[in-house]
Amino acid sequence: MLRALAVTVCSAATIGFVWYAAQAAEHARVRGAAHARLATLRQARIETLEAELASVLVARDGIRAFVSERAATEAADRDARQMRLQAATKSMPEGLRLAVETLHELLRRNGHARLRVLALQAIENKELRGLELFEAQDRVGSGNTLWQAARVTVRLERSTGTLTLTLHDGWVVRDGIKSDLPGAGEPLVLLGVDGRAFEARLPFLIEADGDYPQAVPRVPPAAKLDPFTVQNWLARLNEVLAHSTASVRWRVTQIEGLADGEFLGVVMLGAVGKRVEQMAEVDRMAIVVDDAAGTVEVEMIGGVLRRTVGETTLPASAPGQRILLTGVTPQAASHALTGMVLRR
Repeated sequence: MLRALAVTVCSAATIGFVWYAAQAAEHARVRGAAHARLATLRQARIETLEAELASVLVARDGIRAFVSERAATEAADRDARQMRLQAATKSMPEGLRLAVETLHELLRRNGHARLRVLALQAIENKELRGLELFEAQDRVGSGNTLWQAARVTVRLERSTGTLTLTLHDGWVVRDGIKSDLPGAGEPLVLLGVDGRAFEARLPFLIEADGDYPQAVPRVPPAAKLDPFTVQNWLARLNEVLAHSTASVRWRVTQIEGLADGEFLGVVMLGAVGKRVEQMAEVDRMAIVVDDAAGTVEVEMIGGVLRRTVGETTLPASAPGQRILLTGVTPQAASHALTGMVLRR
């Protein structure tokens, strides 16, 4: 009886062990299959990414090659064009060459550097004779214009700063299409030029009409200050500015006039430590106080503010651009300036 019981127990244990072993083997098989499938997917993904990367690198190399070739071609074209311009200029008589170089300089200074004279035979009776004129519109050559004219008149309208070159008896090529110049000539209008400079440098060429606008003085004569009064106001203003605790320390170096509580024709320097980093050339400047807020500000209207990063045009009307003078009270500012402050 006991032996039979022992045999039964051993048989059950054996069956349990066999079952456990079978389950472990099945789990190992499933895990192995999952790992193999994951490895296959990972390898496929790696191969896909490698193929995409190779494609991107090929495209990048192609773009680089295209850009390099394009840059080289443009540089070669630019150099060749410059050589042609120089050769054409050097082949001119000395007087014509100097006149053309002066014209190029004036055009460049007045924002029309794209216009270049390729050839010129003579200047007679204030006309350009046998002119070839080129205008480049962009870097790749599209939109360029070439004129050839037997004679060209140059007329300046002083009042508007407009220079008009009228080309007669010839042809023009635009975007590769050639056509004859109109019978009345083709006008080439250049706006916003410095007429005085053109007249002074090319008097043998320029025909001028009208009068130049009268310059409006920045400081009216009645508002101008004598030197003694200027020094007095400089001392008072700089006393106020010196009490500011702001990081930029301002100092007034020039005043031209005074009207309606505003200082006119003012130059100010702003320093950080011992280094000047800002300069303001101001048409109208005032010390503005706010008694309720307890603040004092420098108000700048009209002119230019120059910094190391560039320059800014100051607003032409109040409140303009303001600088807060931290550490300065309205009472102290008003006292130093004998009441010459504004309350806007």
